[in-house]
Order: sequence, then C-alpha cells, then structure tokens
Amino acid sequence: MSVLWVCEKYSAAADIARVLFGGIASHGSPVIETKKGTRLVYTTGHAIEPAPPEAYDPAYKSWEHQDIAALVREGFRLVPAPGKAGAVAKIEREIRNADEIVVATDAGREGEMIAWEIIERAGSRVPVRRFWASALTYNALRKAAADLLPADRKLPLYHAGRARSRADWIEGLTYTRYFSRTHTAPRAKPLSVGRVLSAVTALIDDRCREIADFVPQTYFEVAAMLDTAHGPLRVVYRPPADRRLEDGAEAQAIADRVRGQTASLAVKSTPKSTRPVDFMSTSLAQKRAFALWKWKPDRTPELLQKLYEAKLTTYPRTECVYLSSDHGAEMPALMKRLVVLPEVAAVASQHPAWIENPVIRPASYDDAKLTDHHAIIPTEQVAELGQLTPDEAKLYQLIVRHTVANLLPDFRYDSTTVTAELDGKPFIARGRTVRELGWRALIGEDQADQEVRRARKRKKAADDQAEDQEEEDQAAQLPPVEDGEPATVTVANAATKQTKPPAYFTQASLLDAMVNIDLYIDDPRAKAVLGGPTADQKRGIGTGATRANIIKTVFERGYVEEHGTAIHTTARGSAFVGLARHLVPWMVNPIHSVEQEEALQAIEAGRGDDAAYVAEVMQRTQETLAKLKAAGDSTRIEDAPAPPSKGRQAPAKGSARRSTATAAATTEETKKVYFSVPYEKRDEARAAGLKWDSEARKWYAPSPEIAERIKKARQADGDRALPAASPSRSPTPNTATGARSAPDGERVYFQVAFAQKDQAKALGMRFDGDRKLWFAASPEVAAAASAAFPAAPSGPDHG
Repeated sequence: MSVLWVCEKYSAAADIARVLFGGIASHGSPVIETKKGTRLVYTTGHAIEPAPPEAYDPAYKSWEHQDIAALVREGFRLVPAPGKAGAVAKIEREIRNADEIVVATDAGREGEMIAWEIIERAGSRVPVRRFWASALTYNALRKAAADLLPADRKLPLYHAGRARSRADWIEGLTYTRYFSRTHTAPRAKPLSVGRVLSAVTALIDDRCREIADFVPQTYFEVAAMLDTAHGPLRVVYRPPADRRLEDGAEAQAIADRVRGQTASLAVKSTPKSTRPVDFMSTSLAQKRAFALWKWKPDRTPELLQKLYEAKLTTYPRTECVYLSSDHGAEMPALMKRLVVLPEVAAVASQHPAWIENPVIRPASYDDAKLTDHHAIIPTEQVAELGQLTPDEAKLYQLIVRHTVANLLPDFRYDSTTVTAELDGKPFIARGRTVRELGWRALIGEDQADQEVRRARKRKKAADDQAEDQEEEDQAAQLPPVEDGEPATVTVANAATKQTKPPAYFTQASLLDAMVNIDLYIDDPRAKAVLGGPTADQKRGIGTGATRANIIKTVFERGYVEEHGTAIHTTARGSAFVGLARHLVPWMVNPIHSVEQEEALQAIEAGRGDDAAYVAEVMQRTQETLAKLKAAGDSTRIEDAPAPPSKGRQAPAKGSARRSTATAAATTEETKKVYFSVPYEKRDEARAAGLKWDSEARKWYAPSPEIAERIKKARQADGDRALPAASPSRSPTPNTATGARSAPDGERVYFQVAFAQKDQAKALGMRFDGDRKLWFAASPEVAAAASAAFPAAPSGPDHG
C-alpha cells in the first residue's frame, strides 16, 4: 500500500524523510522518495488560492462590477497560486496515486487549509491521517509519528480556515471595488478596505486625533530637600490626580511654610518580588525586537521561521506563552545544554545553584492554556552562534534569555517609602533595595520594564504622568534613614507640571494594541468579547502570523506614515476612516473581527457550520452594497487635508499644504506665521517659542514678536536658523555662587561623575539621556547643585 505524506515546505519534508524513513533516495521538486520507499510532497506554502472574479465572469475584470457574492452562489473555484501550476499538477498526480495520505503540514488552521485544499481539488477519497508536531526535532518527529491522529480530529480547523478565507475574500473585494470606483478622485490610488486593515487604520487615526485635541492641564507639586543624619533626602508632596494642586500661589505658599521645618521620618519597607517575563510568543518577539533593534514587525517572523527550519527553536507562529505539563520535566536538561551560550554561562558562573536547581513554576506549564502550539523555546539542538547571521543570533539569544529567565528565581527586593509630615501634608520619597536579582541577572531592568510601560501607555494621559513619576521614584536609591529619625527642610519649592497626551503608536506598540485591543474600547460587551475568557487568552485582532503584514499594508496603501518611529495617519488615511465610519461602520470596528473569530472557533469546536457562516456573510455584503449604491454618496478621496478634529476649525483652504520651501508663510485667516523646521531641530523650535500645528503639520509663531525674532535670526545665520532660546526664558547668573540658575522648568547642566549619581538624585537633579549630563530644572535645585558640582561648559539646553 502506497502512503503519501503531504508537507508544507521542503525543509520539513527532508527532516521527516531523514528521521522516519532513512533519508532521501531521490528528489524532483516537489516530490521526495525516501530510502524506505515512502513518498513525500511539499507545497511551499499555499499552493492554491481563490480564483479571481474574472475567472467566473470576464465582465468582472472591470471594477464597475462589485457584487462578488453573486459570482460564488454556485460554488467557489480554486486555482494554483502564481508560479505554482506545475508543482500543483505533480502533487495532485501523487495524491490520486496514493492509497493513504498523511497530512504533515504545519500544525494549525493554515496548515490544514494548505493540505486539504489541494487534496480536495485532486478529488481524492482515500483514508487520511494527521501528523501533528510542534517542532522539527528528532524527538518531536518520532513522537508525532508514533501517535498519528484520525483526520477528523483536526479537519474542523480546515473548515474554519476556509470560512475565514472566503468571508474575507468576499468582503474585501466587494468593498475595495466599491470604495475605489465610487469614492476615489480621478487618478487617485485605489482605497483598500479590509476587516483588520480598516480597524487598525481607525485605531491609529483615533490616537492622532486624541493627541491633536489634547489640552494640557497645568498643576503643581511641592518638592523639599531634607537634611538627615545619613545624607540629603528629596521628598515630594504630590496629591492624587483628583485633588491636584492647580493654584501656583497655593503651592508656593506650602513651600514657603515647610522651609526650615523639622519632621520625624516614617520609614516603611515591604518585601516584594516579581515573576520572570513570559516565555516567547510571536508578537512578544516582535515587540522586543522593535524595542531593542528597531526591527519592522515583518522582519521578526521571517527570522523566527529560519530558526525553526534550522531546528534551533520550536514552531514560530504562536501567541501562546505557556508550555505543556510534559515540558516541566524536560527543562532542567535544556537549561544545562544552554549553559554553553555566553549569556547563560555568565549567570551560571556567579550562581551555579540556579543552573543545578532550576525553578519550575506550575503556572507556566498549563495544558489548559495551550493553543495549537506552545510558546517558542529553544530546542535541544543548541546553536553555534558563529554559524548564524548577526540578526539570527540576536533573536535566538533573546528566545534563550526568555526561556532561561523562566527557570531562575524571582526578582526580590524591599520597596521602601519614607514619609515626612510637613504642614499637615505627606511629603514622600520612594525607593527600593534589591535582595536577589534572580531572573533579572539575565534580563536587565530596562528591558523587563518595557512590559510595565507598555501597559501604562494605554491609560489616560493624567495617569501616565503620575505613574511615570512613581516608577522613577521606585527606582531611586535612598539614603539608609531610619524610622523616627529627625530631618530638617533646607530647600523647598513649587514645581510646575503639565499633563501629557498619550503617545503616538509605534510599530511595536501598534502590535501590542492589536493583541490587547480590548483596552482601547469602552463598550463593556465588546471588551469582554475582545479580551477573551482570561487575560492570558486575549483574542485581539489579526493573528501572530498576519499582524506584521497588516501593518505593512496600512503603510503601503498610504493611510499612515512614520515621523521618526511615531505613526501618523495621512490626510488620505484620515479621510478614509471618516468615510468608512459613515458608510460601513463595522469595517472599522474591532468587534467585527472578534465576532468572526467567535464564529470560526464555533466551527472548530463542531458547534458551527462553515457554509452557513459564509452564506450569512454573502447576504449581508449584497444587502450593504445595494444600500450604498442607493444612497449615492459622492464623496471623493485623494491626498486632501484630513477632516478637522472635534472642537477645532479646519485650516483655511490651501494653508495646510503650502510649500515649505520658503522660510515663512502667513495665512490671513489664522494669523499664524509658519516656519520650515527640520525634524531634528524640533526641540530648538520649542525652545524658541514655536508651536506645532498638527493639522497644517508645520511649526508656527504664536505671536508677532516671536516671528520677528526668528526672522532676524535667519537673516543673520541662515534660512533654517533658530534663536538659542526665548529671551524671556534665558538663564541668569547666580551672583551668590557664580553658577547659572534658571526660571522654573528650564535646565541648568552640571558635570556629575558616575559615582556621584545618587547624590545628584538626592538633590533633585535629573539625567538628560541625549546630552549625557545631569541637570537642575528649578532655581532651588540649581543653587544646591552648584555647591556640589561644577557647571557643564556647554551651559543650559532649553526646550
């Protein structure tokens, strides 16, 4: 009896031939004959795809014809993917000649589709079994071969994948054709409409509008420098957001009253610990790679696939961050294998007991939380780093760090809060003392805290700033003061603060938003659906295998653009979102994706029918198309200015698109004087008093005096020169010390040795990562700093 194995790619077929059938006897793409006589074929991904509309009806070559559902009422047609017709013919011939088939494509919904589409197209009716392996290692392949599954165990995955493919094909082609023919201006690019693509574009546009509409609120904090027996200690009176100090005079009065007061310190230390970062998933790898190396999201899956095919890591397309219960017994041996790698060896040399007795946390080995694939971990075949490309080596070591970190002890520390009761108000300092580095000996604090910062940036701006400051305080090193110790206020001042808008999306935070989309919406039902049954099983929009390509497509369609790493919607993208919200609102609503996923999961579980689901999509799409045509909306989109944000007036016609070749341009309607400023000089622009017009996308002078001063600077020093700082904000000499001081909010820089950083923190100074210098931002702190450190020769840097 002849048995044919259907694989997804040559590398997998070759490994199966080597491990199970003695190796390759002959190979003629895409067919392999093994030394034991078993034959294998490989498809090289999706070999079959939906036939184009014109294959059903030649008239549909014109996009004037948009009723795609009408074409497929009698059935869908599949054709070989471009360049694969010859391979498909050979595979189908092998399928028809086989007495039994083993499906050995990748384990998952897409793998089922790849195999079954070509099996059904070949018309085969022979018995089929399923080979289900999450890795291409010797042990994983042998184990899967010994436990072949009945085909019907995984066949529902194919039905779900087929339903998703057909539904997206119908909706995407219908609405893309309609929008492109009806709502694009002459000679403008087509408007692509897609279930996830449209929702992601709307998410970005909403964030850009939120930032443009944001009005900062000024508030005040009171900082005091205490003289203690163990050194200076900086404490701050920072009321919660709902009781902020909004009156500067009141804040200054508090500062004046506490100056010179003595208080008894209340010191409280609480032991705390944090668990390691998660095992690696596809999206987590993408976010980490962007944060560390600024890789585009599509770069990481490409390298994950190469590591998988090299048998160095497990299956690369998974959103699961858990391992199976069986893995727990295997991890100590894996840990000992990985110790040959430099980073793991460094930890082992300092903490050998951690390697000999790895920590197995049961919560990380949970069969109930597994999806089609477990988390990405290294295989028992340890890489020779010199044999990898530099990027492959970096990504491989990142996966190793996440894996080994999960086998190390918790990070343990004491969280300390020091409170001084002054003027009846709590002035507080926070810090921590590390007790055991644990897993952070392998993954540094900055990298680990990306998870904390990622979650915080989803919240409101006011909360962002409070939590940013609290986290910074927690990391501070405090002098070893004791409970009940007296302390006297030597310096006190009121500091002016402002709330900040939320951050623009980057490619990394956008990936995170797609996974955690429930945190960006307000509807309770939608949050419950999108969030999944638990925090560890969020559905999000898109999948780990598709999200990177969706982000890439949003850029390619001209809907968004990057300013540095910040993603902005273009005028075209913003106009598209507005029109789609008006005409097909569900296409820009993330809940549409999740409702589809619920239907697909029901199909996978045997509770739904894929044909019925597709029929429902067809009917809805036809009804919607008829309504759109009847409504006769004539809006046309090209690269026009974006619709005005709520509460803002649109810029006068032509003002937002005026050439930036000249140094300045004035609009009579707004009385703004615009200036051309290179992106890298944005801080200088702020310091000179310019403001950013988010609709015109230009810098402007808010007063005639600032405009005139900048014009004079440009006449003297060049077309793009900017004054060093506004005259009203220039620092003035401190006659008592000879050092510079500055108005509140300005920076005075000092030379601080690395060993003196704790003293600088205690004085209230902060570090400028761009200039690599410590600075004081208030006259009081500058005065205290000038007594301890020499001034930096370059002087203050405003803005």
